[in-house]
Amino acid sequence: MLLILQTLKIMKHFLTTRKGVICFANFKTNITTRFRPILPLQFSIPTTYVLFLLGVQSASAQCPAPSGLTALNIGQNTAELRWTSNDTPTDNCWTLTVAGQGLASCNNAGQATIQTTVCYINNVVSFSAPVTGMTVVGSQISVTVNGLQPGTDYEFHVAETCDGIGAPLNVSACAGPAAFITLDAQYTVTATTVRPTCPFISPGYVPNGSFTVTVTDGTTCAGTYTVNAAPVAGSGPAGSTPPLTTVTTYIGFPQGAFLFSNAGAGCYTVTVTETGSCNPGVDPVVIQVCVPDGIDNVQPLFYVTDVLGNILADNDPLTAAGVTRNFGTVAVPEGECG
Repeated sequence: MLLILQTLKIMKHFLTTRKGVICFANFKTNITTRFRPILPLQFSIPTTYVLFLLGVQSASAQCPAPSGLTALNIGQNTAELRWTSNDTPTDNCWTLTVAGQGLASCNNAGQATIQTTVCYINNVVSFSAPVTGMTVVGSQISVTVNGLQPGTDYEFHVAETCDGIGAPLNVSACAGPAAFITLDAQYTVTATTVRPTCPFISPGYVPNGSFTVTVTDGTTCAGTYTVNAAPVAGSGPAGSTPPLTTVTTYIGFPQGAFLFSNAGAGCYTVTVTETGSCNPGVDPVVIQVCVPDGIDNVQPLFYVTDVLGNILADNDPLTAAGVTRNFGTVAVPEGECG
């Protein structure tokens, strides 16, 4: 609502403009009063005006510091940094400083990992690398930064530059620090398999296959792991379910190779969980290990002998070759798989 003031006789004035509004100052006070005339201004002194009061702002006002600094959506190399402006954020800018904990502030960029300026001008965000995104919702400002190192302790500071306040009071005090830790480099899980000796359909089939799960630490943290293997129902030949392995779970081990023996043909779900102090991006890691069916690769050996035990015929490559004779139909034994 516009408030009509009494007619003022201005005996001494200094004409300035800010944001398109005519301002009269130097009234022997520290107050700058913003007015809009309803009659054409005449610059003779003294002059009488009828004025509308639009607002009063102290010449000693300080741009307020941001508050509520927090980090979220933290990854190995990225983080979303958020704060609240305690001024009207439109047409304001913010200097963001990110560094190792205790190494930098708004005015000490020498050891900063990142120092950059982001702005919100005419309701449009403005930023540059390593900032990859920025949003302004009400008085809440969020920026996403890239280029961080995994498993590293960081902190960040923010200073705000307010529009409409003269220097040096237009720059706020430095807010922060707010600490955060990026995620550790990811540990890896791989597996190798050994098939059973005989195929599932053979009479000699036994689940004597195996698989080995290898867990390797990420580069930023030595982990402690629990490794579990569980058979997948119906994943074996002809819809069969492979049996439990001799050891199903290893608990609290460092990185290494974990053997699961007496595995049958079929698939197993392997779950690896970091149970120590590491903070990887993905945990637990779940993979599926499939043990191939066995193959009957061992050819049975047979010998045809006379009553004295002399070898008359065989398929043993280690015996000497003889002459060819036809003995008719002869039954030969099965191999180890039956």
